[in-house]
Amino acid sequence: MSFRFTVPGNLLLAGEYAVLEEGGLGLALAVEPRLVVTVYPSSEWEILGRWPGTQERWRPGESATFAGSLFLAANELLTSRGDERQRKFSRSIPAARIELDSSAFFDQQGRKRGFGSSAAVAVAITCALAQLQDRDTGSTHLAAVAAHRRAQGGAGSGYDVSASFFGGLGLFTGGEFPAWQALNPEILPYMASFAGPQSVKTIRSIDLYRNWQTLKPKEAGEFLEHSNQAVQTLARSVGWNSLRSAWSDCRQLGWNLGDAVGSQARVNIPKSFPAPEEVFYKSLGAGNETGLASGPRESFPQPLPEGLEEIQVAREGVEWE
Repeated sequence: MSFRFTVPGNLLLAGEYAVLEEGGLGLALAVEPRLVVTVYPSSEWEILGRWPGTQERWRPGESATFAGSLFLAANELLTSRGDERQRKFSRSIPAARIELDSSAFFDQQGRKRGFGSSAAVAVAITCALAQLQDRDTGSTHLAAVAAHRRAQGGAGSGYDVSASFFGGLGLFTGGEFPAWQALNPEILPYMASFAGPQSVKTIRSIDLYRNWQTLKPKEAGEFLEHSNQAVQTLARSVGWNSLRSAWSDCRQLGWNLGDAVGSQARVNIPKSFPAPEEVFYKSLGAGNETGLASGPRESFPQPLPEGLEEIQVAREGVEWE
């Protein structure tokens, strides 16, 4: 029997790098667009990925693609370790063809839009396998996080997987077993995203951070403490003025850390965009690949200037059709 579901993208609004640490806090958001997942019965396993101008196919026994690595990790985790409720299934998972369409995560030039497509794929494959295993897919959050980490060579906080899995806005707590506390997305102002000056490899930025952390353990500890305080204040903020003040503290910490580790966190603001006095600007995630513009709705002209794209909150995580 075939089935279909979708998984939203994700953004980290605050808490860059801190989310990598045990107890490190971040404010994360699930966003549209969505990865479309279709699963068909098959006599053998097959993963088919599609995005603009490209199609990638993988089967067990072949050199593992990223999706293939995710499949192998999630399959092993679900059949041997079980889920967060410690439930294990002894029977094998029936073979299937899993089709992943991530076209909506790319712009017209074929560049990633910065909405966490790899984490969405991790959620998609894990939930597909859990559904085939006749397991409660709602209890596979930690398996999806672990599979994503394995596929990335052990790196990754899990904020992106968590946001795509649960949907909406949440206070993320990092660590071996990360946690998600749902928040009301109504506290957020109007937001739009834009492309930064260049693509950033997250794993490289994490390596730079870890090297700095090893060399400067005292400064790293102080950064984590200050970042957690700023994110907690941000999560409790009500109204644009208090939100902007807390967000500004988070941005300054990100700027300082980016300068220290060698991964620039400042974004250039095109002249066609609203002035910084009217709108708050901040980079998202590690580096400055994606920028955020936020503020009262009336501060943004309509239509938006070219290069700015309205952010739409995905209030639901995994949605079954």
